[in-house]
Amino acid sequence: MTRTAALSESHDSCQHCRLRTLCLPDNLTKSDIGKLEGIIQRRKPVSRGASLFQSGQRFQAIYAVRSGR
Repeated sequence: MTRTAALSESHDSCQHCRLRTLCLPDNLTKSDIGKLEGIIQRRKPVSRGASLFQSGQRFQAIYAVRSGR
């Protein structure tokens, strides 16, 4: 199950993430960030060997993976 977290409410927010330069465009306005808060979702860690998506699955998301093999 996926939950949506507001950027300003989460200590694990995009503004503190090491990958923010890969995900977030430069020069975002407060309005733009507000719009993103409604669509950015965070997932619990994925178990080793588990899949983020299956081959042939309909496109639903872009993933930013912070660690793993």
